[in-house]
Amino acid sequence: MPITNNSRVLNYLPYAIGAYGTGAGTTGLQVGNAVPVNVELFKATPDSGFQGTFYKDSVTGKYTVAFAGTNDLRQ
Repeated sequence: MPITNNSRVLNYLPYAIGAYGTGAGTTGLQVGNAVPVNVELFKATPDSGFQGTFYKDSVTGKYTVAFAGTNDLRQ
């Protein structure tokens, strides 16, 4: 399905970038007023390469979930 609303995609792009944090296994970066929220009881599979961040905007109260893409290729 083609993306038909480019401005909406661009609005959420900083969250996807922030989900990478400062490297593998690190906490996501703050995006504007949105700060990473610690999700208790969630543990990613070790060495899976999974990175994601759950954000809460401190002004609007809105939550956003962002996932990082593949960081490296494993063989």
